Amino acid sequence: MKNKLIAITAVALGLAATSSHAVIIDFNTGTAFPYSEEGFTVTSAGPSVNFGGCAPACANNGTRNVFIGETGAGVQISAVGGGVFSLLGFDIGELFQGIPATWSSNIQVTGFLSGGGTFVSSFFLDGVHDGSGGAVDMQAFSPAGFANLTSATFASLSGGGFTLDNVNVVAGATTNVPEPGTLALLGLGLAGLLSARRRRAA
Repeated sequence: MKNKLIAITAVALGLAATSSHAVIIDFNTGTAFPYSEEGFTVTSAGPSVNFGGCAPACANNGTRNVFIGETGAGVQISAVGGGVFSLLGFDIGELFQGIPATWSSNIQVTGFLSGGGTFVSSFFLDGVHDGSGGAVDMQAFSPAGFANLTSATFASLSGGGFTLDNVNVVAGATTNVPEPGTLALLGLGLAGLLSARRRRAA
């Protein structure tokens, strides 16, 4: 019984300790598609997709980014070698300073699930963009539900183009990992069972 309790505890702690390392795709190491960084590949989907960073007109966050220049265009992200991954976050901004007609207001992200099917969500921009000025041009999003993907696409649904940067991804399948509080309760329960068994044996 004691050995079984120890084994169960070890498995639970192992699950808690197992986690993949998240990486940021920041588009700073190349200027052509297909673009590879941190074990992921980014391909252009449609026309008018280029590397940005054009001061002062492009959305300014201090680094190079990718701009998608028209409705219907976009980019696709996948893991090198075809593995599964999760999408944890990304930054999006409007397109060119002073030309609101070129700005998209609605970005659609589509995740293609490893078991088949898709997970789709829309993200809305705030219309704040002054290029190299003092405003924060890029908005940070942390979506939920984009787990165990084979690929993910970013595309404009309305109005025009947008800028994409700092895509936060983590390779590997996502499993349900016990929360620290749950593990603490499990440990206390196992310790109680072991203590009761010792008292009975005495």
